[in-house]
Amino acid sequence: MKFKYCANLSGDKLSCEGYQLVELLSWLQKYYDGVWYIGDLTFNEFQSALEKYNSGTPLLIGDTNCLIEIINPEIQLFTGVFLLFTEKQENINILDIDTEAALFENFANEIIQIRAFDTSYFEVYTYDSMLINEMKNANWKTLIVDQVQEADPD
Repeated sequence: MKFKYCANLSGDKLSCEGYQLVELLSWLQKYYDGVWYIGDLTFNEFQSALEKYNSGTPLLIGDTNCLIEIINPEIQLFTGVFLLFTEKQENINILDIDTEAALFENFANEIIQIRAFDTSYFEVYTYDSMLINEMKNANWKTLIVDQVQEADPD
């Protein structure tokens, strides 16, 4: 099933910075928590702790705090897919996720998906209209909600 909403967030001057992802994750944690997986991750400099997440196969991170701990605030993301599930997933290693996948695509029934695009913006996917409204009205320090798209009904 496709996601219903996609919010594009960017920075004032630069986008897809590690510190911006940390701000987004910390904000999301007020509404949702669970188990994060990462795949298709590329960035501007060598980070040994993150290097293993550059394949299309999503790998387990843990809860939001674990994800925040491994994100270096100084990195700039070129690509990346971050999947949030309510619980640990079986057989997720058969997936092939891609930052450039179709708009609104849900890879494995995750509840939240974040994609980082070419140092330009983050996309946040959800089914939750309340979360989107809260996101538009949030007091962001380093991010701007540029636009929100709604999927066409199938």
